[in-house]
Amino acid sequence: MTIAAGFFHRDGILLCADTEHQIGGEFKTHESKLTEFECVAGRVAFAFAGNDAFAVSAIEECERKLKQTSSKDALTVVRAALDAEYKRIVLTHPEQAFNVGVHYWLLFAVWQRGCPVKL
Repeated sequence: MTIAAGFFHRDGILLCADTEHQIGGEFKTHESKLTEFECVAGRVAFAFAGNDAFAVSAIEECERKLKQTSSKDALTVVRAALDAEYKRIVLTHPEQAFNVGVHYWLLFAVWQRGCPVKL
């Protein structure tokens, strides 16, 4: 099971997660479960747990939306994108009610120019 955590620090936010990815219950790899990128509004960072493929897909959609918009409000864009993706990917999945392996969880930090970082 993945552990992801986020901590406030006087200089910003610390996101951390383990590195074990399990594919199909049998094959394991070790890769980062953290990602970050810049956009017009500032910087966004993610840590994820749960279904790797679904989580990465949601993060990539957030990045795509943030890079397509001129909005300076990254938090609103990320919230809307994550809500839409979770509904599209997980809540419509036929096993979502009884298979915890379908779900994913995200921690994200948003730093917007001129504003304190948010977790």
